Amino acid sequence: MKIGRLIALGLVSLGALELYKNRKTIKDSYQNTKNETDSAKLKLERIKNDLAIISQEKEKIRLISQELNHKFQVFNKDIQPRLEEINQRMAKYQEKDE
Repeated sequence: MKIGRLIALGLVSLGALELYKNRKTIKDSYQNTKNETDSAKLKLERIKNDLAIISQEKEKIRLISQELNHKFQVFNKDIQPRLEEINQRMAKYQEKDE
């Protein structure tokens, strides 16, 4: 039973020694991971803000689109009689040429 405990203690000590030897690499890796996580959080917040802005602008564009459609319909109704008059006059001149 003592030998098993000694072997376990030796393995734990060996693991601790390896961790100590590689502490700078582990610390740098941890710091890089932390920096990347913070950067990802900032990017996520920026994306959320951009999506909120896009959502607001989408509503504005929808309203502008409706307004333009209405103006286009009014324009078509307004120009229809004028186009008919132009076509009638052109028809008169085409009849004279024939």
